[in-house]
Amino acid sequence: MEQYTIRNTNTLSVKQSKYFNLIHEKHIASYGEESANNIVTNVLGTYVKIMQQLHDSTHQNHNTLLVGKVQSGKTSNLELLTALAFDNGYNFLLFFGGYDKELLKQTTQRFGGSFDIVGSDIVDSEQPALFTTNTVTNESVPLSSLDVEFAQRLLSEKRPIIVTCLKRKDAMQKALKVINEIQLANIGLVPFIIDDEGDQASLNTAKDKTRNSTPTYKTIVNIKRTLNNPLYLSVTATPQANIFQADISELNPASIHTMQPGHGYNGASIYHLSDNTIIEEVSEDNTTFEKMLDMLPEVIDYFLVVSAIKRMRASVKKEYKSDMIIHMDRTQALHGLIFSRVEEVINNVKDAFLNNDSVEFYYTKLKKAYDKYLQHSLQSQYPFDDVLIENIKEVVLSTGIILQNANGSFTTRIDVP
Repeated sequence: MEQYTIRNTNTLSVKQSKYFNLIHEKHIASYGEESANNIVTNVLGTYVKIMQQLHDSTHQNHNTLLVGKVQSGKTSNLELLTALAFDNGYNFLLFFGGYDKELLKQTTQRFGGSFDIVGSDIVDSEQPALFTTNTVTNESVPLSSLDVEFAQRLLSEKRPIIVTCLKRKDAMQKALKVINEIQLANIGLVPFIIDDEGDQASLNTAKDKTRNSTPTYKTIVNIKRTLNNPLYLSVTATPQANIFQADISELNPASIHTMQPGHGYNGASIYHLSDNTIIEEVSEDNTTFEKMLDMLPEVIDYFLVVSAIKRMRASVKKEYKSDMIIHMDRTQALHGLIFSRVEEVINNVKDAFLNNDSVEFYYTKLKKAYDKYLQHSLQSQYPFDDVLIENIKEVVLSTGIILQNANGSFTTRIDVP
């Protein structure tokens, strides 16, 4: 592995050892060597720049904004960045995992699995210890289990501590209480914070920001002060609000770094953001909602076409996956209607392929979406011939629909495994 040396006031070597190697090997197994090495290049470059910022005596702002495209592998980058931090002296990660309990649970499981953490073995393990303010997983234990004595033991054993925290006031206050007690004991905490979806709830949206603060923002600021101005990494795919915060905000980033997508990432620009992009303006009225319902079949047709192209491009078919999220209304009353409409569209085309009935009718519909929306350069690479048609058929027959509808999570998702 490449070793980095930063020359500033002091010379600092960036080590890649136990935790770095653990995560990197898992990335190779999951994504292939080329993609895993791409993550290494991205993370090492970002880490060096962050350390330069921290070791610049003219900088008292230790906030950094990390920007990554939607579904581009941000969590993989954060895993390796965390591993690198642990290898280089950091021993406490506070991870704000958003406002949604299910998403935080997924993050807790993801980090726990990546670092080989088993919650039931927290006392005897040699791995980091993972605590959460949220639903306890097989990888974690409740934050209430972490007291000063336990924290001291973990740090003396060179075992980093990870705390995943829901970005809600009550959970954050619990985290603040534990952190304050540990800090007062002066046991050698070297902390950093990752604020996932850092544009969600974290920023101060109070009208008079000179006098008032929103609860989440205020708690984050208090935690940062308690931890003596630690490295604070705010992560988002939509950085506009973070960048244009008021100057008085204590979360203003001193630097911004991009997390490059992994090898093979297919974003919106790949398929449809071309010169002939079609933008439909909508407003909040029943007429527009009905119009969106009417548009769903055509939108789904296009999704099936580009999913087939993505399937063709996948070097290994088992690594192929495609999702479409449909979120047309914020009220739960209409979610069942949306799901039923999507289910009807998918089942109709699936039945046609299964029973070899009206197949030409559906191919004509799919070809219409292909002609209307797909970039001409992609049409040249992937003509609507027997090869693409056969891949469309495989996509259709393996497509499933999921309704996610709970507090903080409401959408219809179409999956092609």
